[in-house]
Amino acid sequence: MGVETQVRRFLNHRGFGLIEIMITLGIMGLITLGSAQLFKHVIKIQNRNSTKAAIAEVENQLRTTILNDTAWANSVNHAQNSASMGCLRETHPTGCAHNFTSAFNLFDGRNNQVYPGLTANAGYTMQGQRCNAYRGDPANPGSGNDNCPFHYQLSWTASCPPGVTPCKNPMITVSGLLLINPEDQSRTAFQFDPQNYSFDLLRGANNTRYEPLEVGHYSTSGTTGGACATGNSWARRIINHENYDLANNVTVNSANNSFQLQPGTYDCTIVAQSFDVNGWRMRLRNLTSGSINFAGSSYTPDGGTSSAMGKVRFSITAASRFVLEQQCERNGSTASFDMGRPHYYYSNGNSFTSISCIRSS
Repeated sequence: MGVETQVRRFLNHRGFGLIEIMITLGIMGLITLGSAQLFKHVIKIQNRNSTKAAIAEVENQLRTTILNDTAWANSVNHAQNSASMGCLRETHPTGCAHNFTSAFNLFDGRNNQVYPGLTANAGYTMQGQRCNAYRGDPANPGSGNDNCPFHYQLSWTASCPPGVTPCKNPMITVSGLLLINPEDQSRTAFQFDPQNYSFDLLRGANNTRYEPLEVGHYSTSGTTGGACATGNSWARRIINHENYDLANNVTVNSANNSFQLQPGTYDCTIVAQSFDVNGWRMRLRNLTSGSINFAGSSYTPDGGTSSAMGKVRFSITAASRFVLEQQCERNGSTASFDMGRPHYYYSNGNSFTSISCIRSS
């Protein structure tokens, strides 16, 4: 093979030309740019998910603390909440007005502050850390702070039994409304619905469970309140009506003037009246166990009326049937009122007897 032939073959095996190189570089650039955009998108998704997880953890912490009885008691009795939660305290003379609502500071079981709901600029960072630089309103875009973009409006509202206000130990609705207001409204980290992280929780003023009920004797004015026993005997007062029962805890048996309660712990207020019987006693008796859960007394002068009221807490481990019994020094001279003079009670007509309970556990 001659030298000329070898040179010709060498020249025919040339490398990439300029156009080919440019095309190759263009393709590589597109791949690199696409990878960078994809990587950036992945980072945004990760940041968004991380933010969602952080706020979900904050929401869970608030929920758990609110439903913890010790934490709730610490919050109610803390000096910082004297104005906002004072009517929930046992020492308050009247209790809370129906629909009273207020923001409050939340404390945990060790009395450490979890969230200062009374502080307008309190908030959380994107990592779920507490901050005190939240500002603005989501209705005014661009007024917020990217370093403290989340804020919880934490408040509670009191609900009293029908026809009663103010009241002790009301039902409580605790609301946590999440607000989001970053300075840069276009940031994808905030593109999720805050309603998914807001909440409304029901709890009692003192206990997580709050299930009110009321039974009693309701009748028209001038009708007898029932027979009364003298000496050492006891007679049952009439129980013929269930006024309300929000959780199906009570069943009234008007045939034998008794009512049955489901297992649990109850705080009860008992009010009964007498007329013209002089010395007068009443008691709440558990027919199932035979125990006496409450005893009270009063004195009714000739031709006069008196009421006895008492409060009692008790726990039962099985469904139990109760009766309210009374004992009189004498039977009244007016047959229609020998056991109780009726008065107007809520919207149910005249009441001789009312037994109002709250199941707390």
